[in-house]
Amino acid sequence: MKMNQQLYLKRRITSLLGLAFSMTAMAIGLAVLLWILYVLFSNGLSALDGHLLTSDSLPPVQKAVACATRLWGV
Repeated sequence: MKMNQQLYLKRRITSLLGLAFSMTAMAIGLAVLLWILYVLFSNGLSALDGHLLTSDSLPPVQKAVACATRLWGV
């Protein structure tokens, strides 16, 4: 059985383009995820101090008011 070289080349190029696009999408996705982790750890770890673990929490009514203030500006 003889192989059609043009058809093979066309399919090979299409396959390589698909692979290149998928690898680019994967690299962009990983870069975004690593950026999110960097921001989370660089900003988030500084908030972990003794005050966070030893301070009193708000009563449920004040928590609801604080949430409403943040969400709707009430």
